[in-house]
Amino acid sequence: MVFLFRMTFSLSRALIPFLFILTSLSAGADTIVNVGEIREFNGPDDLELDPSRIVVAIDVFGDSDRMVNGVLFETDKSPPANVTVTAVNSINGWTSRPTYAGADSTSVDNLELIMQDIRWSPAPAGISLEVAGLNPGVEYELQMLFSEGGNRDRRWDIGIEGELAVDDFSSEGEGAWNPNNGFAYIAPFSLAAGDTTLNVELKQHLGGQAAMGSDNNPILQAFTVTEITVPPTPESLALSPLEFFATQSAPIGNFTTVDLKRSAIHVYSLAAGGTDNDKFTISDNQLAPDELYDFSGHAPGSTFAVKVRTTDADDPTRFQEEDFILTLVQPIAPDDLFLSATSISSGAIIGTPVGALTSSDANPIDGHTYELVPGAGDTDNSRFSIVGDTLEVAASIPGAQAEISIRIRSTDRSGLSIAKSFTLAVTDPSLRINEVVASNGSSLLDEDNSASDWIEIFNEQAGSASLNGWYLSDDVDNLTKWTFPAVSIGPNEFLVVFASAKDRSPTDGSNLHTNFQLSGGGETLFLVKPDGFTIASQLEFPEVYPDVSYGQDGTNNELGFLQSATPGTANSSIAANVRNEVTFSQGRGLYDAAFQLELTATVPGSTIRYTTNGQKPTASSGSIYNGPVNVTPETGTSTRGTRRIRAIAVHPAAALSPVATHTYLWVNGVTNEQTDGILGQSVFRAAIKNHATYGPEMDDGLLALPVVSIVKSGGVSSTEQEMSMELISNDGSEPGFQIDAGVKIVGGASVGSAKNNWRCYFRSEYGSSKLRYPVFAKEPYSTQTDNDEFDLLQLRGGSHDNFYWMALPTNQSNGAYRPGDALYVRNRWVSDMEMIMGHTSLHGRYVHCYFNGTYHGLYHLHERPMHHYMDKYFGGDAEDYHYTNSGRTGSDHGDGDVWSNAWNSVKSAASAGGQASKDWIDWESLADNQLLYFYCGNDWDWTTQHNWMAAGPKNPGEGGWQFYSWDCDVMLYDVIANNLDQNAPDGVFRSLMRDDDFQVYFRDRVYKYCFHEGLLTPGGATPSFEYRMNEISSALVPETARWQPSRADSLPWDRDGEWQDEWDYVTDTYFAQRTGILLNQLRSRGWYPVEAPEFEPHGGEIEAGFSPVVTSGPGTVYITTDGSDPRLPGGTINPNAISVNGSEVSATLVNKEETWSYLDDGSDQGTAWQAPGFDDSSWATGQAELGYGDGPGGAEGTEVGFGGNLANKFITTYFRKKFTATDVADITGLQLGLRRDDGAVVYLNGTEVWRNGMPDVEVIGHTTLASNGAGGTDESIFHQKNDILTSLLVEGTNTIAVEVHQNSPTSSDISFDLELHVTKPSDPSQLSLDESTLVRARVLSDNEWSPVNSVRYLVGTPASSSNLVVSEFSYRPAKPSAAEDPGSLYSRTDFEFIEFKNISNGPIHLDGVRLTDGVDFDFSEALNFSIPAGETLLIVENQAAFFARYPGVSAEKIAGEYSGNLSNDGERVEILASDDSVIQAFTYNDQLPWPTAADGGGFSLELIEPTTGPDHDVGGNWRASRGVHGTPADLVSPMDFATWQNWIFNDEELANPAISGPNADPDGDGWSNFAEFALGLAPEDSFDPPNLIRATTETEEGIDYLAVEFEAWSGAVGVTTTLQVGPNLTSWSDTGVEVLPSTDNGDGTTTRKFRSPSPIGSTSKEFIRLRFSN
Repeated sequence: MVFLFRMTFSLSRALIPFLFILTSLSAGADTIVNVGEIREFNGPDDLELDPSRIVVAIDVFGDSDRMVNGVLFETDKSPPANVTVTAVNSINGWTSRPTYAGADSTSVDNLELIMQDIRWSPAPAGISLEVAGLNPGVEYELQMLFSEGGNRDRRWDIGIEGELAVDDFSSEGEGAWNPNNGFAYIAPFSLAAGDTTLNVELKQHLGGQAAMGSDNNPILQAFTVTEITVPPTPESLALSPLEFFATQSAPIGNFTTVDLKRSAIHVYSLAAGGTDNDKFTISDNQLAPDELYDFSGHAPGSTFAVKVRTTDADDPTRFQEEDFILTLVQPIAPDDLFLSATSISSGAIIGTPVGALTSSDANPIDGHTYELVPGAGDTDNSRFSIVGDTLEVAASIPGAQAEISIRIRSTDRSGLSIAKSFTLAVTDPSLRINEVVASNGSSLLDEDNSASDWIEIFNEQAGSASLNGWYLSDDVDNLTKWTFPAVSIGPNEFLVVFASAKDRSPTDGSNLHTNFQLSGGGETLFLVKPDGFTIASQLEFPEVYPDVSYGQDGTNNELGFLQSATPGTANSSIAANVRNEVTFSQGRGLYDAAFQLELTATVPGSTIRYTTNGQKPTASSGSIYNGPVNVTPETGTSTRGTRRIRAIAVHPAAALSPVATHTYLWVNGVTNEQTDGILGQSVFRAAIKNHATYGPEMDDGLLALPVVSIVKSGGVSSTEQEMSMELISNDGSEPGFQIDAGVKIVGGASVGSAKNNWRCYFRSEYGSSKLRYPVFAKEPYSTQTDNDEFDLLQLRGGSHDNFYWMALPTNQSNGAYRPGDALYVRNRWVSDMEMIMGHTSLHGRYVHCYFNGTYHGLYHLHERPMHHYMDKYFGGDAEDYHYTNSGRTGSDHGDGDVWSNAWNSVKSAASAGGQASKDWIDWESLADNQLLYFYCGNDWDWTTQHNWMAAGPKNPGEGGWQFYSWDCDVMLYDVIANNLDQNAPDGVFRSLMRDDDFQVYFRDRVYKYCFHEGLLTPGGATPSFEYRMNEISSALVPETARWQPSRADSLPWDRDGEWQDEWDYVTDTYFAQRTGILLNQLRSRGWYPVEAPEFEPHGGEIEAGFSPVVTSGPGTVYITTDGSDPRLPGGTINPNAISVNGSEVSATLVNKEETWSYLDDGSDQGTAWQAPGFDDSSWATGQAELGYGDGPGGAEGTEVGFGGNLANKFITTYFRKKFTATDVADITGLQLGLRRDDGAVVYLNGTEVWRNGMPDVEVIGHTTLASNGAGGTDESIFHQKNDILTSLLVEGTNTIAVEVHQNSPTSSDISFDLELHVTKPSDPSQLSLDESTLVRARVLSDNEWSPVNSVRYLVGTPASSSNLVVSEFSYRPAKPSAAEDPGSLYSRTDFEFIEFKNISNGPIHLDGVRLTDGVDFDFSEALNFSIPAGETLLIVENQAAFFARYPGVSAEKIAGEYSGNLSNDGERVEILASDDSVIQAFTYNDQLPWPTAADGGGFSLELIEPTTGPDHDVGGNWRASRGVHGTPADLVSPMDFATWQNWIFNDEELANPAISGPNADPDGDGWSNFAEFALGLAPEDSFDPPNLIRATTETEEGIDYLAVEFEAWSGAVGVTTTLQVGPNLTSWSDTGVEVLPSTDNGDGTTTRKFRSPSPIGSTSKEFIRLRFSN
């Protein structure tokens, strides 16, 4: 029988030795001049002023530049780029004008004015000078000018390059001040190899004798640096290239001279001794072949020797000679010619560059000349000219002509050539954005002397163009952001607009300023026509670099970074390499040996200059790299064991030459630790360094943490200055980073510390606009470690919580309460706690910090919650957010968009309460932040507007403001501190506490964290604290060696002393007691008026049908089992809540003064006597109180014996008693009262339940003494214990046993009595639980609601790999339809879902299960987390969107929304159990063998045969869903064919019936679209399920019939399926065909079956076909 199926688918500057001539010269009382001299002057003629030798002359704080004896003194308000003067303060006209004398009256006047103004710093701060760009080997003279301005003896030290030059300099110089004099300090110096920067310090004390005088504030009015002598010859001479051609007439190469003489000019000549000098000539700085000599007779490879001299044009005695070998090379013709332009504007005027010409040539040394030549394509040659390698316009370009053609020839130096034709499209003329600088440092200054960013507009038209009414914008949604005034640009001219946000629009030719600034991170600019929407020009630029412009190449008409910024003139060429970086062969890090270092540049042929002392090299300073450098540690006293190497690569083709910095560290040195190791640095104090315990730990301490190395010129001040910052791994676990950034001192009271806190700014003006590195990726307690971009980081030296403040006894508690001590971790721990609470708090880590090679101590590197912090964690842009520091300062985005506007709205919303408060305030963040502050107990400097931060969106309804702990150093020091009266933050919390809903919400947070091992209980708070303390324990040793308080309880202040004592206090006292104390404070305040009801047990695994016991204080308990809150907003009762009486009753099991059995013979009873079955019938009995020694009228009911020896009484007496307990399952608490003298141990049914007054030892024996002697009330009161486990009770008879111990054999008395009470619910709950359930309960008492108690009871087996599978997921759903998304709210990702299936025979629960890779979800927070046998449970991306598409899915089938979304390209999905075991982990893909139909076609992925638990990682175990949208929760989405077409095909495809029509087969699998619709298959995926249509037999009444079965899509509406049979392929009929019953498979398919009318064998052959129709 034939079956036919037709289916139609990184001094040692030396102070000059021979000038050390005044080595101890006294210059005034106690002034010691180690270097140079102090000279009185009475006018300019007394000073060292030689205009020809002056390098720099600076008027400190001068109001303008002034000329003195031919020397221009420039004001340091706008100094030369190589000069930096740093001081704290300045005074304009601080003294009356002095009276000087001199030959030139103008110079006299100017010097008098110069000496009127000063910069100064309050001691101990100093003044620092930096002069960069000096040359090593050259001898210089420093001259500093001072005028005291009065008869005052002000004193300070002067240091030059870290060495003490003048010890106790006097501002009165060598004598007394008078109005006609001043004093100059003059010192010679030279720079060591590799050093290019002079560093000078004026400071109260730099060494030597103690500071003299009562005023040590340094001042300075002016200084000069003068060149004294220079090297006898230039340094070197070079020629490049050294190859040429035989027929070449062009110059061979250029000479360059390196000379340390400032501004030297050189002339070049052939020198005697060169064998082939006669064959060559020199013109200017170029060597050329002599035109009279014929080189053609020499073969390629021939060499020629010349000797060349370079001579100082001003001093012919200074010259240098060099031999060069020149080589002939084989000429090769150029093989191609290129023009960079492809079009030209018809408005281009004569002289306009069109494009750059380049040639392809196998000779790398070759050069080319270009000319227009006749030949094919030369039609428009006459309109152009060639200048050098640039094609320029020579005549007007016809606008009516669509294109023009030209022919150009390239000829190389040997005369070989190539010609080529080019066609250029003619375009309309226009105005364009031509060049931008978005990180301006010095490329162009505006009229305010500000380095504002700028935009250049170019008019390429032949006539002037008016910009009146045009717009500039950087916002595509606001194209009219800034309007041009009535200004014009001439033809082929430029207009520069400053993007400064100053918003100036003059029409008098003054500078224009936009109302916006440019982003150094890159953005798009728009030049818009007056209609407000037509974009005439737009320029998108990437992240930029300091002073590097981006724009259109002046010749190539290409966009890119330019070689130089050219505001207002034609653009330079595009830089071949934007950043010419130096690569180090050895990475920054920790070393134990010297090594060879190789340096390479990005651009070949670059000159690399480097320094080895941390000084910043420049293009003209630093040693020239000529080969590997031997790197060894420094041996200077303060930088010993380190080496800071900095390098720069210079090449004209590069736009930017960043300085690379590498810090190398040798903790133990190379020779030995004291000679060249960090351990030998002089900054370490001997008290720690040489300590018997700490000394050996110093190296381990220095290696315990990563390193941050700060390298900069001079010290850090309160003004932001440039520096290099490096992170160096201590263990090789991370690569670390280096970045140039800004740094300044920050803080309040801590600024007085020599250690200080620093803030690091990452800005484009330093190089990179952001630090891009996962700084905190490996830190614990972080909820968001994926941020690897930072605008700012803080280096905190401990602030108050270090040696400087808390370690001082008088500062520890502000004179109140217990004196706390420094821990270094308080601030970090608080942020950790916020993150454990689930908040995005401030990430941080501990590091060792080195400043210019000197160990500076232990620091906390952390974030700061500003607007550019918020966007990293909450999305959007930084400008979408504001922040405030304590309600006093904050962010300012310009145009009136300031923090205070949003903050005032936050405060108003707090006062209003309700939804308005939720729109502006994240309730959870505020409540948790305040509760944590209350717990930490800072009652000193946490106030309304002090020591807190907040940040949030500018607008309501966008997530609300977040609240952050800040400067949390003075806390955890006094366990009874009460700070509930503080009105932080700025009244917001107190205002919101007037809202009833927020009051209850705050109580909920209190209960969550302060009960049941919550985070603010001892067990919750201790682990994170212990982690941070252990983390810095070893590192604290070098920190205490570096820094010590001025006084302490005992010096040195050390780790194992004060620090350990404070650690013990926090864990053993503060954490142990604080929770209860805080709760009582909250109760007294009225903020916690009602206690929460309690469950017994408090959640956990139960059997189905279990009824938990609920207890409470007065009031009614309301309970829900559906996850909802028993209390609705506003305070009403949830109608779904049931009410129970949760009050308790008390019963007595053992009363006071009852009869007890006792044994008083002093024997050792071991442990058997504790057991319930012990036979105590031989013991004596008596009524309590039992004891002796209270005397006549004492409390004893029964007197026990002590052995008769008053000097050696029995230590232990034993007591036993049996009692009866009934209904023990209902008992919710045990309360035991004990009177004992001196100590006792209590046992219940053989289990020890309490030690009171006894030592904490493992075994208590009969001779064990009590801890203390009881006396007074301690021996008469009943001590209470209320946390004995009720599970120790048994139904019926129970036994309590007690052993009472004396503190001494001569103790005077003994006492014992005991009472035992139980509590039970007065009305046991009848709540019965049959499945895993979240039960929530509150008490309502006197119109006050308690906190909610939420417990999770678990029925069934925990989810595991054996019972839980991912049965279906949709990673790229179909786009939303108009019906699903009428408001255009959703994207396709909103419709994602993941379905889980229980494949076991019993219920399972997912408590503790979480998804960690792919998307994030934690079932511990889910309302639905139970799956019955064979059932499914969903998590979705967006619940509202999901219900719009799948309205038939019950809410009980959804556990919640996950964060993140599934990747369209495939990714790893990981599901972990509560014990971190892997339940399922797999990586899906959108490529075969994974079904491709799920990649956007509307189909999901379904696990094939999920009940067998197949391997999820195998693509073949998955199939595309049968039907569009999949079958989440077994739901099918029905639709007709037309609807199906609209889901499957796009508009273009729908318009083409050959693709989307019912008979079309776009995937070529043989199935038409209509058949694929009927079967639920993907019409653009040729992979089909196997055995789609199956032949089978059907037996009826013993007769076999041919049958056909298949799975149709249950969602296909309007499909008629018929089975037709026939004897051939032309005759078909459905007569007699029987349609058999269908089966719903629960997977979106229905099995359909048809039976032939003819029995098998009744015909010779039979053909069968299925027909799908509508």
